[in-house]
Amino acid sequence: MTAFDQPFNGIETKSGANAANGLEPWTLLYRLQQESLDADTWRAAKDFLADILKALPLSSHKQQGSDELTLRAVKPLPKKLATADNQAEALYQNSPILLTQPFWLHQICLAGQSHLACNIGMMKVYDCLTRNPAGRFELQRYRLALLQQSGHKIFSPGSYLFSQSGRFLPAFRDFAVLQSALGQFPQQFFPEILGFSLAYCQSATLFEQCFPNQMSHRFFSLHRQHQQRALPVLQAVIADYLGQSVNQEPTRRQRIRHGFTLFQQQLTICRDQLHDLLLHPVSIEQQLADIFQQNLPAALGHHGRIELNGQALELWLQQLPERCDDFFDALKKSAYVDRQQPENSRLLALFAPGGPMTGVLTATEFTVLRRWLTGQQAPYSVRRPSTQKPVQVRSPSAPVSKSFALRECYHKLVNQDLDPPFLTAIKQKLSRQLRLCRMISQPPFRHFDPESFEAYFQTLYQREMAAYRPLKGKPKISKAAYLWGLQQIAPMVLIDGCWLQHCLKLQSSHVDISELLFSIYADELGNGCVAHNHPRIFRRLLDSLSIRLPQVQDKAFAQHPDFIHSAFDLPVFMLSLSNFPRYYLAELLGLNLAIEISGLGRHYLTLVDEWRYWGIDSTIADVHISIDNVASGHTFLAKQAIHLYLDDIQQKSADPGLVDHHWRRIWSGYTALRLIGWRFKCHLPSLYLFRKLSSRLQHVE
Repeated sequence: MTAFDQPFNGIETKSGANAANGLEPWTLLYRLQQESLDADTWRAAKDFLADILKALPLSSHKQQGSDELTLRAVKPLPKKLATADNQAEALYQNSPILLTQPFWLHQICLAGQSHLACNIGMMKVYDCLTRNPAGRFELQRYRLALLQQSGHKIFSPGSYLFSQSGRFLPAFRDFAVLQSALGQFPQQFFPEILGFSLAYCQSATLFEQCFPNQMSHRFFSLHRQHQQRALPVLQAVIADYLGQSVNQEPTRRQRIRHGFTLFQQQLTICRDQLHDLLLHPVSIEQQLADIFQQNLPAALGHHGRIELNGQALELWLQQLPERCDDFFDALKKSAYVDRQQPENSRLLALFAPGGPMTGVLTATEFTVLRRWLTGQQAPYSVRRPSTQKPVQVRSPSAPVSKSFALRECYHKLVNQDLDPPFLTAIKQKLSRQLRLCRMISQPPFRHFDPESFEAYFQTLYQREMAAYRPLKGKPKISKAAYLWGLQQIAPMVLIDGCWLQHCLKLQSSHVDISELLFSIYADELGNGCVAHNHPRIFRRLLDSLSIRLPQVQDKAFAQHPDFIHSAFDLPVFMLSLSNFPRYYLAELLGLNLAIEISGLGRHYLTLVDEWRYWGIDSTIADVHISIDNVASGHTFLAKQAIHLYLDDIQQKSADPGLVDHHWRRIWSGYTALRLIGWRFKCHLPSLYLFRKLSSRLQHVE
């Protein structure tokens, strides 16, 4: 039984201090958006998913075909609630959900699963749900434009300010946590992700279901178009997944249903909480009391002499919300409120621009105060549950710095969601490697400018092409040597594209670069087509040469005795760097360019000639020569990404030295391909000759 096929109520979760006590939901959501997870967050996310799945209603356990899973629309809200203010509030409440869709597919095709047909198919599903035919994340832009119509500032889910908002209803927050947490465990919760995705593809947005035909924003029609493109692809993946094993089919079907039911259940809970909020809006007095409470920590000690109805103001504030009515009654009777001309109230003047307390209240909070004084309704509905604790982002548990053997690192890195994070030790080693690369490599020009950059790589490409000579006669390298070499590069080529596997984490900070890198990554994995998937093309080559290797995600693969040790140097480096796309973006861009341009020129062309001479299928090399081209292929896109990165730095800083600093970082990533791979390049021929000589000596004996 694989990790895919464990029943959800049998998934083992590890206990720990934070896991047992539970991270507060906002804290968990904030941490799940960060570049890498600490062990506490990893455990809390896994526990969160296991608990929410166990709590599903018994009706979700019925044995029913996945093709019969049809989403029931939630009940629309009463027409009397379809006011402009309520719709704006509903949009704002929906923002945590919309901003984390479809995060559960961000890591669906990582290195260890990039050769699996179902994962390849799910990557196509993600592509259909997010990108237009030109490869742009246009839906994301329309989504943000829609949410801006709520009238509120919309922060990224990865922003600490987003996590500090107390205005979101708990169900909407939990839905966002669920979507983010699912994406961290593509292996362990794969069938649930299938069902969850199926429900998502059949569902209109919650806003549309609550307010039918109330808003005609471009986002909604685009959203439906993307869903319609993705749905048949997803249904084919589910059918393939269920048909892979007769014995496991019932368990898989049940778990798919759990994921489907989970999505529908969350929609219903969110709809009901939104209905209650809009039907019974919090009074303007309660809203104002919440505002005063939020500002209480900063107010303590500043108003000791002020009294209302014989009681100190600070004591009044500390007694909120219990004595809300008494407090506002005393405030209205005080000298701070002009009951005849409320706009002239001293209380309003205190917080107005130029007043002694200018800036204490935000513009929105000041509007609430003005409306309370003038007897108007609240400008927006707010419900802050009294049971909700203030968010406290605790420091993660102290990481244990443990060094892992090279092959063990490889196995862990291609199976990241099966073990607690160990990336602290990985990052430390990676930092040392990159520091060494910076020390021993100098860029071809000290000060970056786009023209020099383009000219250098154009010259490099032309020189490589000019050096190519078609094969005449017998190759210098024997077929046996090539077979040996093909086996040794398997740890790298069977995870082709792995250095870009987390490029979607750049969406919130570098959306244009994320688009380019994801386009490259999708190409490496076949753009949803199994036949074009590079790891599978290489596996077919190995099979045709009778080179039998375990699956790349199996521990037996990393421990295979026929691999030389240095065959894991570059794969581990690439996998490590891929985990820090924000922190090491400059180095990642440099490495990406080095990898893509290495597929061009005399080396690959000569390789194709010699493989064909020996009857070795050259498809994997042919694919790279074509797809990595400098005109519009991966090399072109890799250079574009570097231009975008350095242009952004130049526009944000007047310091030209900063651009040069990042250019040196890019160059260190570029040279890392050669420097990190140096040991393997030396070992490959020498160990082959040693192996060949040893074989001959044994034969003589």
